Amino acid sequence: PRVVTTRHASVGAHLMDAVDDRLRRAVVHGQDVTVTRYAFAPGGRFPHHRHEQEQVTFVIDGEITFLVEGRPYTVSTDEVIILSSGIPHSAEAGAEGAQVISVVTPRRADEGAVEVLEGD
Repeated sequence: PRVVTTRHASVGAHLMDAVDDRLRRAVVHGQDVTVTRYAFAPGGRFPHHRHEQEQVTFVIDGEITFLVEGRPYTVSTDEVIILSSGIPHSAEAGAEGAQVISVVTPRRADEGAVEVLEGD
């Protein structure tokens, strides 16, 4: 039998937690996916890391550059980048900052599911 699960949650700016002084996020977990809204201040960055989930990131506003296997990919408003699982990558917002929605699957169990590859 098919199991139907419905969940409604807000990822509004007022619910976002600070990751650091230039990056905020709101996280919602589903049964099989994790959805995160990130708000990057100008020049805000997510360090070089990898995780076992496939990642789809949609840029709502602004511009963000992903460094993937040494190659930069600049993603702007209304664009999407898809990253395969296990691929090392980092992200840095442009001069105006960026608002993005990131969806990873399978669901991220905890923060330890991300392996940071550089110190900050």
